[in-house]
Amino acid sequence: MGLLPEMSHPVHDGIRLAKHDLDAASAGEGFLWFADRLLKGSNGDGPNPRAALGFLRQAAELGVPKAFLRIGEMCEAGIGTEPNLRLALAAYSRAAVGDDVDGSRAVVRVLRDLVRRR
Repeated sequence: MGLLPEMSHPVHDGIRLAKHDLDAASAGEGFLWFADRLLKGSNGDGPNPRAALGFLRQAAELGVPKAFLRIGEMCEAGIGTEPNLRLALAAYSRAAVGDDVDGSRAVVRVLRDLVRRR
């Protein structure tokens, strides 16, 4: 299983699920909240980015656009995983499909950086 969730349906259908299914949206937001806590560290525990990625994947599987954004940020910076711009770009793209403005900006920024490198 890869870092990004494999979906048997187009990405926009997954995003629609989170927008129109309150139970899925609530569960996804809970996974996202917990992942953010793990990234920062809490209750005297240090950050645990690998565990955070697991919760972000679950939120992404439920179609939460912000989860894709966080996965992209982690892939781009190499937090909890090896740096991988291709995965970061894929995650940012999925966030953008879900109407996440920061995801759209990240897509443009990463593409611009990749073009400059050539």
